[in-house]
Amino acid sequence: MIEYRWLRAIHGSFLDALEQAAFLEPELEARRRAAVDAVRDAPAVGLLGAFIHHVVARSDDGSGELDLLERASATWSRGRELAERLGSIRAALESALENPAAPNATGAFDTATVQLQELANEAIALRADVDAIRAEATTMQHLPPHPRQDDLEVSRWGWGDRVIARRGDAFVRAVYRNAAQSTPRCLAAAVGVTSAYAAHATGSAFLNHVVGGPRRLHHFRDRLGSYSIGSWVSSNLSTTADTPSRFADLLDTVAPNGELDPDLDALLTASLREAYDLPADVDAPSMRTGVERVIRHLRLLDSFTMPAVPAPPSGGWMQLAWSDPGNPPAHLVPQDLDVVGTDNGPAVQVGPGEPGPGTPGKSDVKSASEVCGVIALILLVADVVQAFIRCVVQWADGETCTFWENMFLSKLFEQDPPDPREQREVWDPQSTEQGLTAVGTSPQALQLVMLLFDLHTQTFDTLARARTFLVITGLIAPESTESLPLYEQFVRITVEPFGPHLEEPDPESTYHRYPTTEAEEPTATPSPYPHGALPRAVSDGSAALDAGTIALSLWSDIAHGADGDVNLDLDADRGHGHPAWEAAGSVHDAPVPVRILDYTDQ
Repeated sequence: MIEYRWLRAIHGSFLDALEQAAFLEPELEARRRAAVDAVRDAPAVGLLGAFIHHVVARSDDGSGELDLLERASATWSRGRELAERLGSIRAALESALENPAAPNATGAFDTATVQLQELANEAIALRADVDAIRAEATTMQHLPPHPRQDDLEVSRWGWGDRVIARRGDAFVRAVYRNAAQSTPRCLAAAVGVTSAYAAHATGSAFLNHVVGGPRRLHHFRDRLGSYSIGSWVSSNLSTTADTPSRFADLLDTVAPNGELDPDLDALLTASLREAYDLPADVDAPSMRTGVERVIRHLRLLDSFTMPAVPAPPSGGWMQLAWSDPGNPPAHLVPQDLDVVGTDNGPAVQVGPGEPGPGTPGKSDVKSASEVCGVIALILLVADVVQAFIRCVVQWADGETCTFWENMFLSKLFEQDPPDPREQREVWDPQSTEQGLTAVGTSPQALQLVMLLFDLHTQTFDTLARARTFLVITGLIAPESTESLPLYEQFVRITVEPFGPHLEEPDPESTYHRYPTTEAEEPTATPSPYPHGALPRAVSDGSAALDAGTIALSLWSDIAHGADGDVNLDLDADRGHGHPAWEAAGSVHDAPVPVRILDYTDQ
């Protein structure tokens, strides 16, 4: 299914095309002006129409995706807050150690050390939630297979799959017929539904081209591709206001407190019943539920923002740290060391948070799933920091602390992480100005400052890794696709039109790369977009398959009162421009026995 930001961009392109069009027939021109005015006066309603397939899909979604995403968002917020608090604690400790005679320096130092120990306990409590989310997300059950691939009868399909594959043109026409008897706001919704039809007819063709086949055959890869294109659109075709949370704000105006505007509810429900010929005793999808869930989804998608990049130590700490080029500051975690016990396996590699330059490799998906276990580093480091704080008290009393001399040894990081149920005692050092002054002039103070900076950096990196994990598992979109081949492969057509490729035998392990399977017979051309085409090609008028042209042609056809004759398969499953179809036998037959549906077929 086409991602929200791409739908919004194509909706805008169609609205611009409709606004610039001119018809000789006075009645048709009056209808054009009325349609443009309706959307300009009620942009939120037009957006609702543009998102109609998501609304219908969410109305009976039983995948558990939203619940998983909500738990991930809540856990993410706690992790981000820990990182932000760690930055504040660092600043307080650095200032107190650098200026021990300053008013309340000892109080600030003591408060910060107590807060740091409390933060460690919160990190320990956080780990169990992170592990639970990770375990559930890696099953990929939030992205269920297409029912057609299981040869299920259409009556057993979810509504999201049904409205994409069947009766799409008929639904658009039904919306217009019902809108004609209602308000201008309903007309705005009809215009949005028209753009949604055209967006899926064209966008799915582009998406299938870069994915290597339709959603039915490659549903994990389809989600990664769809969200990657959404991020590209956000950077290249949209305004800064076109964000998921902004979309949610707009939809809130047509469904305040979850109560969808009664006229719009009636319009969309009646149109679905009409287009899909639902008997009186069969419930139609709940538009209220669908809109409420889409708003919830949009807000969750925008909730995974990164904290600020950790600032280097303040004052003269960095100068002190690098005063001897031959003896640079030690790293908290040895750079050549894996951390055991963090991933239900032998080791978790410590590396960059996003896939780097080059071709997506065989291990990309596996590495992304392992990386969430790096959260355990916070717990290991928390033990180090708490022990160091105890050493600070001993140093202030003129004693030695042998643990500190051993704290950078690799052996520390070769143990299993702390039990997430084990809380640490919080110790108030109750420091004095004299003691703080003594510690502040010692080499160990510099080590403490650099240790906390390293910890802050590791925490930030852990969050970056966690975010990448959520992207790889199809829960959220990447922040950018630029120079990141794992995502960039979806935003430019670089493969010859071929396929569709059969599904991979182990899709959970290989969906990061272009399929290597044979073509499903009969073969079909996924799209007419040329080599090098970007997502803008579906709506900028440069290609034969253009969303604006399809939408304007459909609008004109409806305005003329013509009857529909073809319902396109909006998944573009059998290639671009292919009518709705069913398998006369099994989709696993070779070749697939394709039967084109008549316009009235359900």
